[in-house]
Amino acid sequence: MPQRTVILSAGGSGGHVFPALALSEALIKRNCNVFFVTDHRGNAFANEFPKKLQKLVMDFPNPWSGGKLGPFKSIWFFTKSLIRIIILCKRVKTTSIIGFGGYPSAASMLAASILRIPSAIHEQNTVLGRVNKIFSNNVDLIVLGIKPMVKINTKTKVLILGNPVRKSIFKDSLIAYSKLKSDTFVILALGGSQGASFVSSIVCDSIVSLPEKVRRKIRIFHQCRQEDLDLVQKKYAHFNINSHVKTFFDDISSHLNAAHLVISRSGASSIAEICIFGRPSILIPLPSAIGDHQAKNASVLEEAGASVVLHQEVVSAAKLRNQILYLLKNFEIANNMSIAAKKLSKPNAAEDFADEIEKLK
Repeated sequence: MPQRTVILSAGGSGGHVFPALALSEALIKRNCNVFFVTDHRGNAFANEFPKKLQKLVMDFPNPWSGGKLGPFKSIWFFTKSLIRIIILCKRVKTTSIIGFGGYPSAASMLAASILRIPSAIHEQNTVLGRVNKIFSNNVDLIVLGIKPMVKINTKTKVLILGNPVRKSIFKDSLIAYSKLKSDTFVILALGGSQGASFVSSIVCDSIVSLPEKVRRKIRIFHQCRQEDLDLVQKKYAHFNINSHVKTFFDDISSHLNAAHLVISRSGASSIAEICIFGRPSILIPLPSAIGDHQAKNASVLEEAGASVVLHQEVVSAAKLRNQILYLLKNFEIANNMSIAAKKLSKPNAAEDFADEIEKLK
């Protein structure tokens, strides 16, 4: 069989880029020639991409920024990028193009349509994003990361395969929730790439307000923004809480593996990883997420009994503290949440998606 050449395209956020990374690993393992098209924001999340993957980083400014000239600049850069992608497709004899969302994905999917190259889109959330919605009827396949709350109105073939997860997440043998140490209660707090300051603040305030006897049992790994780092560290230190506060954890899989509870935004990649490890979670959806997709993502876990969802508009440090205490004191409930999360996991999503790409003609 001739070598396949696949273009993966994603930009804007880690939520788009990380599933593309996971898929690239699966494709390269199958001896595919893989290119990654992204913008400068997406490239910031692409440090872990395989060395064999070739990147094309381009300018894709937001058309809604930059004042009155913003849309015109965006059209100019979009056109330049489209031409570059078309030239790339012809030069490397692209066999399929896969879009994960974001402005770079729009140019790539349009190139696929112009050149009649087999294509697919991957939607990480419960609702189609802007770009994926535009191209939903012009691709050969739509792959969903999470089962949608309402049926997607499209003539295109739709499969629910899950969100591909990076190989690095599987580097440790998974520890069953019931086998975790009981002398401490490990919490992993993840703010996400957007709106992280709110989560950092409320998590920290809830932890320090726990009864002293409980605080002595807590060990927290807290990921927060650089501008919040010093304040969060000082608060934990003042109350003698065993804390590890960083702007980024390289070994996130180890922390997920050790966690009794995850407190997080409800981006699709975070949810996928929480479910892989089967961890109970308290989710605080980002209220400004497009299409309210984070709230809808979180509701899937909540309905399955895998998570407690606290909405930012009404949550307080006291409410979050009470939920932490409740799970700390009720192991059976927390363990049932863990089992429910595990049932939602799709650890073979990347390989299953790669199988489908090989079928595209």
